[in-house]
Amino acid sequence: MNETIELAHELKKEILNDPLIVEYLRIKKLFQSDDEINILKHDISLAKARHQNELHKELLAKYNSHPLVVNYNVLKEEVNEYLLEISKIVNKK
Repeated sequence: MNETIELAHELKKEILNDPLIVEYLRIKKLFQSDDEINILKHDISLAKARHQNELHKELLAKYNSHPLVVNYNVLKEEVNEYLLEISKIVNKK
């Protein structure tokens, strides 16, 4: 394997072991498998498709204030910033 690919694999390993990434992946799994959140997403889509604007707004507010959704979104933003910084460092010439 060439040196660049080896370094990329090492970087990936380090990133996946970073506490921020570990926590994000844990919360993401919980977020994706949470029945309440999945039901809310389904109900939000239904209300939108049926043009039930008030119900849609209420369900969306409930979804957006759900602690797991809030936590997931905050972590997702932090991970995006973290990966952007890594990308800038890697792409620096």
